[in-house]
Amino acid sequence: MNTSYMIIIRLLIGLLCLSWPSVTPAQTLQFPSFLVGDWKVEDKESYEHWDKLNDNLLKGFAYSKQQQNFQVMEYMELVQTGDSIAYRVQIPEQHNGETFSFKQRVEGKQWIYENPGNDFPKTVIYELLDQDTIQIYLKNEERTVSYKLIRQRR
Repeated sequence: MNTSYMIIIRLLIGLLCLSWPSVTPAQTLQFPSFLVGDWKVEDKESYEHWDKLNDNLLKGFAYSKQQQNFQVMEYMELVQTGDSIAYRVQIPEQHNGETFSFKQRVEGKQWIYENPGNDFPKTVIYELLDQDTIQIYLKNEERTVSYKLIRQRR
């Protein structure tokens, strides 16, 4: 091969490398640290509390409060392992306390967690409306439940 062809091939490879989208795991993985703190369901005595245990793990629980009585409804965690983030949920009174895992993807300001094998919900969406307001959607093919969380404390 002559020298001018080699130069052209190298230039083309260089241009391809420059124009190829550069995506790193840090860009595609958006760990939802904004959840840390105390949240209240709008117009209800239901809450979520989230703690950041380390850079790869958030643990939380949802509970209701009636007078001075608290009842935990579910335990939750968000864990990053390698290049994926999982949302894990355990509801003490359902499915013999089995933990269900949902895989995360992010679209804009929506953190979407999916598990097509689960009956309800198959999809859980945390939509960040602003720093202190989150819209939650629990969905499957037949129904959608939606509610708003309002930050109480960071």
